[in-house]
Amino acid sequence: MVEDNLDYALGLRRLLESAGHEVQICNHGFGAISQAPAFVPDVILLDLGLPGMDGYEVARRMRENESLARTKIVVISGYYPGKKDHHKRVTTERPHPTGGSCPREASRVRRKDAPGS
Repeated sequence: MVEDNLDYALGLRRLLESAGHEVQICNHGFGAISQAPAFVPDVILLDLGLPGMDGYEVARRMRENESLARTKIVVISGYYPGKKDHHKRVTTERPHPTGGSCPREASRVRRKDAPGS
């Protein structure tokens, strides 16, 4: 998870870990870009309004990394730049179907005890 709001990140981590998921938190884009290839997450929960480098740039750089080719990036942000291309920028980086917060979808995130974890 890439989120600079520590209270939010810790609360969401608690929720996800209680469902059996492994969660790592990074509070800025530069760290996420360097740490994600070693962790190779199934899903990256990405805030857009990050200090130093916004979430759009983080997503673009992660998409350039071959080891993260199968990783889904899900935006978790209240940030909205007010630009017409906001939705286009988020969805065309790597389109994939999403249905919002859904327990059935969330259960597909890698669990700690899953094979290959």
